[in-house]
Amino acid sequence: MSKFIGYRCSLCGQDYLPGEVTYTCPKDGGNLDVVLDYDAIRNKYQPEDIVSRADPSLWRYLPLLPVPEVDGGPSPLHVAGGTPVFDLSRLGQKLGLKRLWLKDESLEDSANLPAPGVIAAEIMEDLEAALEQFREIAMNLGWGSGKNSLLEISQCLETDG
Repeated sequence: MSKFIGYRCSLCGQDYLPGEVTYTCPKDGGNLDVVLDYDAIRNKYQPEDIVSRADPSLWRYLPLLPVPEVDGGPSPLHVAGGTPVFDLSRLGQKLGLKRLWLKDESLEDSANLPAPGVIAAEIMEDLEAALEQFREIAMNLGWGSGKNSLLEISQCLETDG
C-alpha cells in the first residue's frame, strides 16, 4: 500500500484522491495538504530509520515524502535541504521573540564552486586591488609617501583616530 493517500483542503477539509486536483482546492482555493497513511509508515519505519541516514538533503526523509525516489542516481534534487540553521535565542529575546533562527544559505551552491586555487587567486586579486585603492586614498590625504605607506598610514590612524 502506498504511503500517499491524497490531499486535504486546508480551509474546508475536503479530501481528494491523488491526481484528482492540483495545487489548490477547486471549491474554495485553499491549499492542499498531503495526506499520508501514517499507520503504514509507523508499521514500516522507526525514527532511527530517518535520523540515521547520512544523506544531508531532504531525501533522508524519503519514507515520509509523497514522492518516489528519483531514478538514475544523484540529481540536483539531492542537493536540496540540509541548510545550516543557527539558534539566535539571545537576539530573539532582545527583539521580544520566543524563537529566532538564522538560515545560512551562503553555501547553497557549494557543489558548483571553482577549484580552491581559483578562489584563492580571486581573493588575492581583490585584496591587492583594495590595498592599491587604499594606498591612493592615503597618498591623497597626505598620510604616506608610498614606500612604507602601510606603516605610515597605521601611525597616522593611531594619532588621528
